[in-house]
Amino acid sequence: MRRPGRHQPRVAVSEKGLGWLLYDGHEGYGYATEAARALRDWAFATLKLPTLVSYMSPDNAMSAAVVRRLGGVLDPSALREDPDDLVYRYRLR
Repeated sequence: MRRPGRHQPRVAVSEKGLGWLLYDGHEGYGYATEAARALRDWAFATLKLPTLVSYMSPDNAMSAAVVRRLGGVLDPSALREDPDDLVYRYRLR
């Protein structure tokens, strides 16, 4: 992970994020998709959020697959702390 420096100022990101983490050996069973879908739906229905975002490294293919299953769309204009991160946005359907 890069550290902020003279040419890389830290950006304050205030959007509500949707993320997940699985321990080794538990990938590929749909746990992340199921849990993230439930939380996404709850956030839209209960909190009335207009959007959610997920931040990830460009080389995280498994999380990118979860994002696609959840309907996330790449948002290149979204603010991010790490300029190399990809930001995917979810909107209420």
